[in-house]
Amino acid sequence: MHEELVRSLGAARRQMENGQGMSGNQAWETGIGAAPPGKIGRPRRHTADARRAQLVDAAQDVFLEAGYHAATMSDIAQRAGMSKKTLYQLVASKEELFGMMLSDRLLPLSLPVEEDGRDPEAVLVDLLMATARFMMQPRQLAIARLVIAEAQRAPEVGQALARLGLGQGNSALEKWLAGPSARHLLQIEDPQEAAAMLFGCVVGEPVLSVLSACGPMMTDAQMVNRAHWVVRLFLRSPARAGIARTLLPICRGTDHAVEQ
Repeated sequence: MHEELVRSLGAARRQMENGQGMSGNQAWETGIGAAPPGKIGRPRRHTADARRAQLVDAAQDVFLEAGYHAATMSDIAQRAGMSKKTLYQLVASKEELFGMMLSDRLLPLSLPVEEDGRDPEAVLVDLLMATARFMMQPRQLAIARLVIAEAQRAPEVGQALARLGLGQGNSALEKWLAGPSARHLLQIEDPQEAAAMLFGCVVGEPVLSVLSACGPMMTDAQMVNRAHWVVRLFLRSPARAGIARTLLPICRGTDHAVEQ
């Protein structure tokens, strides 16, 4: 290796003495001078991540503006500032790109909560409020409207959402209810049913009210009050596993202050 480098340097020196300079590639290969175009400080992983983020942002904008059915890969590529060839090197289809966008935008819903020794009410209220605040953001409401509007005529939209596993054991709420703390303290037989009930009462109904324009958006204080009321009712129930079907209708349309 050392001898090859010495020979390369010697050849380069002789070229310079003869009035011949090294090309950019030769300089790069011998370690002298600048790297050739396109190779200066090229963090490939960072570049790939940046291109992916750029593509997801562009896809979101086009899907929300045109709808899934009318959106084209050409439109998305143009919005992302890349060629269709580059786009198809990153994703194979519009369906895959839509799934990538959903996965990226809904990722916070599946991040697990830390087992930090807090009592169940505090953990559940924090989980539900984090979910509610996330879902009530304008971008998340717009994505929810898109999924609802397009799922009927484009089954792949609903399938992309289903693949995320939310409501099938993959949400942060479901993970905590199925985890060791909840199993030990609450003895929940069906974590998915319990999560569906809690989500429906605290998050689902208010979000649906906003999406359907049936009423004003609840304030954060009202949401916190509702979360405490629902969680306390849930924790005091002797039959938590089967409470979902009876409690969900009670929650609809309620706005209860927290009672000690």
